[in-house]
Amino acid sequence: CLSPDNFCLRNILGAGDAYNAAFLDLIMQKGFDFLEANRYGAAASLAVAEEKQIFLESRNEIEKNLDRIIIEEIGGV
Repeated sequence: CLSPDNFCLRNILGAGDAYNAAFLDLIMQKGFDFLEANRYGAAASLAVAEEKQIFLESRNEIEKNLDRIIIEEIGGV
């Protein structure tokens, strides 16, 4: 379950593209870590969704949101 803290949606355009690009970027930079790649992608999507622009200018915009993305294991499987 992914859940950002204090989320304020302003824009949905480009959020999916940012997610995919960041997911692959993390894998290319640090190797395959499924959970961390999803967390990084979610942070990128969050950065785009909370701003009026539809692109990210640097990785700093992603990294400042990483602490807001919490991954929790859900039981019952």
